[in-house]
Amino acid sequence: MYILFFIRLFLIEAFLIASGMKKKKSVLTVLGVVLITATILFIWFMGFWADKLWFQSLGFIDRFWTEFTVKLGYGVVSFLFGGLYMFLFLFRVKKLGPGIKAIVAVITAVITGIMGAGLWDAALLFFNRAAAGTVDPVFGYDVSFYMFSLPFITGVHNFLMTLAVISLIVGILILILRTRIFLRICRSERPPHRGGKKPNPFRSKRNYV
Repeated sequence: MYILFFIRLFLIEAFLIASGMKKKKSVLTVLGVVLITATILFIWFMGFWADKLWFQSLGFIDRFWTEFTVKLGYGVVSFLFGGLYMFLFLFRVKKLGPGIKAIVAVITAVITGIMGAGLWDAALLFFNRAAAGTVDPVFGYDVSFYMFSLPFITGVHNFLMTLAVISLIVGILILILRTRIFLRICRSERPPHRGGKKPNPFRSKRNYV
């Protein structure tokens, strides 16, 4: 029942945004964005409060707040990093309006923020690592490297690769947009043909055969 309620609510909010963009009414667009943001925050808060009460009932409230603060910290840093990176990536693109640039930057920031928050446990293991005292006979690393360092390095690698893939997709879309605009300009600047018929370049003026 709650799922159907939130689905209907999201559809109404999406309709407000679409109507505002179609009718060029910024009030409806802003209202739809604000309502969607408030709905997402409300859904998140319900899960957050339920987890908080559960950990508190078990006597592990300190563990809950540690996880929350680390997730929040890495999420905010990753959010700002991804948004700033995409903003600088699109800074010199003149064919895109500031609204589209802001939307792409925010979407990128949200994706990177979620990925950064997901590295909270690997980050804690990495920054609180300790030597195991046993060396890997193949590569010569301490065994603790595979338990504490490698998961964090892999997570950072995946984070940067995701950012690179997003940049590649955005770059390809910009290239397609520029190509279409260039072809449209070329067609508009082509001089009209006289007589209503296109000249045949393969037909010679005099037949020598």
